[in-house]
Amino acid sequence: MQGAKRYHIKVIYCLFFMSGISGLIFETVWLRMLSRTLGNTVWATAVVLAAFMAGLALGSLILGRYGDRLINGMKLYALLELLIGISALCLTLALNELTPLYQLIHALTGGERFWLAVFQSLLMFFLLVIPTSLMGGTLPILIAYARLHDTKFICGAGYLYGLNTLGALLGVVGSGIFTIGFFGEKMTLLMGVLLNLIVCLAASSLSRVPLSSPPSEEMPNIAVRPLVIQQPVLEYSDAIRKLALIAYFFNGFVAMSYEIIWMRIFQIEVGTSVYAFSTMLAFFLLGIGTGSIVVGTLGIKVRNTLRLFGALQIFIALYSLIGLYLFTLFSPFESKMLINLNNMLVMPLLVVFPITFVFGMLFPLVAQSFVGSEDQTGRDTGFLYFMNTLGCIAGSISCGFFLIDYFGTRGTMLFLAGVNFLIGIAVYYSTSKASVRTHATILAVMVLLLTVGYYSPDPFLYAAKEIISRVYKQRSGEVGIFYHKEASAATTTAFGIRKEGRSRSLLVNGIGMTSLAVEAKLMSHIPILAV
Repeated sequence: MQGAKRYHIKVIYCLFFMSGISGLIFETVWLRMLSRTLGNTVWATAVVLAAFMAGLALGSLILGRYGDRLINGMKLYALLELLIGISALCLTLALNELTPLYQLIHALTGGERFWLAVFQSLLMFFLLVIPTSLMGGTLPILIAYARLHDTKFICGAGYLYGLNTLGALLGVVGSGIFTIGFFGEKMTLLMGVLLNLIVCLAASSLSRVPLSSPPSEEMPNIAVRPLVIQQPVLEYSDAIRKLALIAYFFNGFVAMSYEIIWMRIFQIEVGTSVYAFSTMLAFFLLGIGTGSIVVGTLGIKVRNTLRLFGALQIFIALYSLIGLYLFTLFSPFESKMLINLNNMLVMPLLVVFPITFVFGMLFPLVAQSFVGSEDQTGRDTGFLYFMNTLGCIAGSISCGFFLIDYFGTRGTMLFLAGVNFLIGIAVYYSTSKASVRTHATILAVMVLLLTVGYYSPDPFLYAAKEIISRVYKQRSGEVGIFYHKEASAATTTAFGIRKEGRSRSLLVNGIGMTSLAVEAKLMSHIPILAV
């Protein structure tokens, strides 16, 4: 029976990996479709990401608690996978039939493009929340099911979260680079639906395999689990568990903020936001997936999971600032270059992967710390995932619209490192004795963090100086930077030779806009046409 259980759980891991592939296939296709509908990639990205995060949060919160009430949660999981595929297909078909509604709204608003875009965005958001909420309920239900069948909690949480994330990586890379180009959007989406149906059929077959003792005679056909023994995952007080919940909320905040900052900085070396986002996201997902799987493999040896959680937060704070130095090892993008594979692959491997690997480790660790008794596994895991997703939403909004505008890229990175450090020491002290050795260690790390942060370079100013040195060579000492302003849309830098009034050049996100190229010359016509 134990061998059958192990095989059963391994099959579930494979199914959840396939589910991750289909989820990101849908997201990629919907992003392309909404870009055409809204006429703006930035708006489409905001709507899709907001809907995905909101749906995952709601699904994990609402559906997660049902996993604790069921003897056979695989039946519910199979149903959810079926509904995900059906709703994704119906949603995609509906997007192509909404033109008459858009025409009506356009007429009612007097032809105002802004209000039409607002209506379209809201409509798309509420439609996308339906399948994404179903996706959000799958993780806590499977974690509760795996734990019911005697799987070590931290192993089940680590493998499920990690493999689903690696599946997401395969889905976004495969659909974005290969299948859409070769087969088109419709066929790519049908591939995702087919994966959901395969997972549904396989999960339905697994639900018929008896791996636990049958219900009592008093409850022969009831699917609700008659669990009476409450076995804690770890012995933490309610106060410490609440602290872990708050810490994981802020962990989501900083993780999404780092993602936005990395995408901006990568444009300096890669030269385009498309490549910057693709490479960053690929390594982001790869790090989270592998980190979670590693903890799932070794987590049974971790005794004080929250203490390790605090130490890893301090590591993130320090390494995020080291990343600012690592950026200076790579040359800014040149317009004459096609693709610099060294910048596209080595840079995110050094900067992004170590931190996201740690982010992946944190979910099974904090879940092990927060989840209470066995009959609350799905509910507690869902609530934890819900709070983390809320933190991601808050981080994306705060960083994208406020932090970068007020503090700049370097200042925002310093702020986020400070948040990680505060989370780390709060959690670390809550689970460790406040000895002299502990105080001395924390103080030494704080001094190191302040020193590294104080001398850390500004990525965009570094890029400007590198470009000045490259273009002006021996005369670079005569060049001055006249204007440098960071905003959420772009970072603008103006420079030129001080003694030559007509010597002026412009950088946007570290990319030259005034080189002697046809595209740059045509830019001067834009303000004339706008008059």
